[in-house]
Amino acid sequence: MSNGSGVTVPLLEKTTAAKVLVMAYASGSRDLTNPKYPLSFRTSPNTRLLSPCIHGWPKHTADKKAAHINCSDEAGFSESETRTKCAKNVGFNNVANEFYKRGLRTSTRWLLN
Repeated sequence: MSNGSGVTVPLLEKTTAAKVLVMAYASGSRDLTNPKYPLSFRTSPNTRLLSPCIHGWPKHTADKKAAHINCSDEAGFSESETRTKCAKNVGFNNVANEFYKRGLRTSTRWLLN
């Protein structure tokens, strides 16, 4: 059992080689579940499934903008790519794509302005 793609994705090579079943509460996009890792399963919806719900709520907003903030590791880069595509698919203009070092405290207060 694992919690978070930042912990899970880097371990998949080892767990697959050892034939260990992985159940992760993580998104991890295409890097967590794919044919290369047949024993890796997700216990929560991934970004592709959640994105229409998240991006669908401001339907009546004239100027749809999305800013993406992800950690600067394998999981974050993968998630960023997926989230950017999903936002674009539902009509959002991607105005920022920022990365931070995992473990640092971040603030999303600037997104609310």
